[in-house]
Amino acid sequence: MPPASLNPVLLRSCVVSWDSRFAQPIELPGGVRLASLREAILHLVNTVPSSERSLPVVLTAAEMITSAAERGGPIEFARIATLQAGIG
Repeated sequence: MPPASLNPVLLRSCVVSWDSRFAQPIELPGGVRLASLREAILHLVNTVPSSERSLPVVLTAAEMITSAAERGGPIEFARIATLQAGIG
């Protein structure tokens, strides 16, 4: 059996972080630009009223952003979900 460092499953794992950047930044009115997952989640938290945070589209955006940052989910899905949530 090969050492753990050569395990094909481990070789395929990737490290993704909150600083990962979108292929194409989200341009918002007023010159605001969301280029990273961190910027997207902070903008979501700071701009969506608490009364709207339970809406499915907002929850989906938060989940897609978090999934991309913490579990290696598709960053483009996070971008699309952010746009659909109406903050982008």
